[in-house]
Amino acid sequence: FRVTGTGFETTIRVPSSRRGALVFAEIEMEPGDNPATGSYNFGGYLVIANNADTTIYLDGMLLGLATSQASEIPGASCAERVAWIANPNGLWTSAVQRFPGAGREYPIGPGERRMIATDAIDHRPLYFQGYDLRGAGFEFRGSSDVDNPNVPDMVNVGLRGDFFGHGLFSGGVISEPWFLALPTDMAALQLGTMPFTTSSFQLMPADRVLHVSSNLTKYDYAFPLCGTYVHPRFDRSIAMVVTPYEYSHSTQRLRSGPNRTGPYQWTRSSDVDLVKAPKTAPR
Repeated sequence: FRVTGTGFETTIRVPSSRRGALVFAEIEMEPGDNPATGSYNFGGYLVIANNADTTIYLDGMLLGLATSQASEIPGASCAERVAWIANPNGLWTSAVQRFPGAGREYPIGPGERRMIATDAIDHRPLYFQGYDLRGAGFEFRGSSDVDNPNVPDMVNVGLRGDFFGHGLFSGGVISEPWFLALPTDMAALQLGTMPFTTSSFQLMPADRVLHVSSNLTKYDYAFPLCGTYVHPRFDRSIAMVVTPYEYSHSTQRLRSGPNRTGPYQWTRSSDVDLVKAPKTAPR
């Protein structure tokens, strides 16, 4: 848009917001801190929202973590990995979950939200700043966590997805590009190996990716940050709004309108779209 003033006129270019379809409305995957037992990683949750004006069925949709690197690592520099991480053709990933359902079991109407919890239980007895996540819409499942029979389970379809026995979660001081994608034949995806490792990953094609939100915990990383975490076609810049062990706040997406009740902002620039705000989960 143009800005005019006395004796001058200038043009300021700003990214335009898109409605999109499914978006991440809130990301709360920071660890808690139990004074008796130390770090508590399993009380996190994600909230997705339907930013479109029609009903969407979540059945078969995919949710995952794109593989990335936060900062320089001795023996594996950002420059040596960025071409692999920032692939314009898709997102490398090993952690992918599929929403349950056979087609039309899990509708989400325009403007509606759904929470996906690491563990859909009441976490308040487990650590002093815990939240009650029994009302989540879905939960990740692992080999050694507690199942809430009243909450539908996400289905692990990635190469690796049972982190510490609690299914998919992330936390601590790592780069976290979360993505949502259309139903995809995982067995048909291209395989690749991360440079300087023997670990295999799958490439989620760009035309299947609906939405990416990348955020990095505020932290002294000791080494320089990489600066690029996915290709700019997915997300141009990462957000850094919360600190480790941030109990009462989460990373949330801005909304439009005079009362911030309109559509969610999505400019494909997480540092513009995401802010720190009080958690929405019940205490």
